[in-house]
Amino acid sequence: MFFAYTVPDCSNPDSGYEIIWPVHKAGLDKNKVFVSGFETLGWNVNVITTKAKDPEAIFAYYDWITGPEGQKVLFFGPKGLYWNEEDADGAPIPNEKYKTASANERTEIMRKFEDFNWAGNTTFIDTAKMNLEASLSANQKSWETVAQSTVTWKTALDITEFVNTDPVPDTEIGIIAQNIQNIHTLAFAQMVQAKSDEEVLSALETAKKNAKKSGLDKLLEFKTKRWQENVQKINATK
Repeated sequence: MFFAYTVPDCSNPDSGYEIIWPVHKAGLDKNKVFVSGFETLGWNVNVITTKAKDPEAIFAYYDWITGPEGQKVLFFGPKGLYWNEEDADGAPIPNEKYKTASANERTEIMRKFEDFNWAGNTTFIDTAKMNLEASLSANQKSWETVAQSTVTWKTALDITEFVNTDPVPDTEIGIIAQNIQNIHTLAFAQMVQAKSDEEVLSALETAKKNAKKSGLDKLLEFKTKRWQENVQKINATK
């Protein structure tokens, strides 16, 4: 993942980083330049072991965590801290303490609760925190939340259809994939350090030839099959 930041003025104690739209070549549509991806399947997993004394209790806890009540407590803190009431969607309505506390202080306290949020409901949280931030003045808003709503979310692409398309490492296709990854890593470094467009194109062309020799067509065939299987599953749920 790569995002660009403006450089802070080190002589100014109040100075800080500010996220900007990803750098792109002139003439390209900035709204079609994606620098990160997200998956609707999530990025981690929680399990209940066979040795658990009361698995039903653990499941009930996870059920509570992923619901509106658990998410409010483990992200925004318990009722009475930064919120006293909730809106029609169950999202917390910020109280005066939330509105008057500094963004840094608020973030530091809220992160202590997040450590226990083992099964986050991203849809609920993202919607709720956007609603909360909308009620604040510009100098009270969290720079992280502002960055998400103005840049990072808009430059992230839904890549759910491409999950689980990597081959097992110790198979023929897996070895091909690793060799091509190595070719890409080298070419990427060469292109980043290139001093002209010609050097970039030369590195790209060399990488294409080496990848072809390493079995790129076989890898593409494997990945395309997995990808299309994912597409079919996604379409079947719509």
